[in-house]
Amino acid sequence: MEDWVRAWLEEQRRKGEKCLEIKYIQNKPYVYRSTSVYDKTTKSPKKVSTYLGRLTKEAGLIPKGSRGSRPLHSFRTVREYGNAALMTEEFTDLLPVLQDAFPDYWQELVVLTFTGSPVTHRSRGLRMPGRNSTTSLISNLTVTQERSPGY
Repeated sequence: MEDWVRAWLEEQRRKGEKCLEIKYIQNKPYVYRSTSVYDKTTKSPKKVSTYLGRLTKEAGLIPKGSRGSRPLHSFRTVREYGNAALMTEEFTDLLPVLQDAFPDYWQELVVLTFTGSPVTHRSRGLRMPGRNSTTSLISNLTVTQERSPGY
């Protein structure tokens, strides 16, 4: 048992905590409350351990069910950098035109084009044919300076 774990356990015992046990799982210390109950069939005591949480050097005991110091939301990373980089470069000239033509919807158009999602956005009156590939979405997108009657 590591020195800091032993010191934490001794501190808890000085505070009056009883029946604490440290178990190492994959070289990480976990804290359990260990008691015993009488088993009538075997006529002997049976050990019962209740998980309390994980022990870290920085935070001490991280109680069961809490996330510790991890962020609540994890952010995803882009795994296909080549496709995203290509789309970003291709869209640099088109972005100002999209912003002028569709001031309320240009961001949605860009996102839907990048992700290649089939598009039917009826709640705002924007409708484009659903396709499976990003290329087909780009080819179906026509940008004009005139307002469509649907807006």
